[in-house]
Amino acid sequence: LPLIGGGRTKFQPVYVGDVAEAVARSVDGKVQGGRIYELGGPQVLTFKQCMQEMLAMIDRKRLLVSVPWWVANMQASIL
Repeated sequence: LPLIGGGRTKFQPVYVGDVAEAVARSVDGKVQGGRIYELGGPQVLTFKQCMQEMLAMIDRKRLLVSVPWWVANMQASIL
């Protein structure tokens, strides 16, 4: 699996149920409108850590390959 930029991009995974609750509260008018609410879980993980956790959860072994940003940009420009 490709790790663009070495997989160092940071993520803050959030439980889907928490996102659904936030959406429901906004629809019900329980939160103030016209504002931006950032939703994120308690852990900050790199993309590489996310992939490693996901592979462990599904009990799969896959090669994680670091891809430099310039290579990824070149590939994206071709698509």
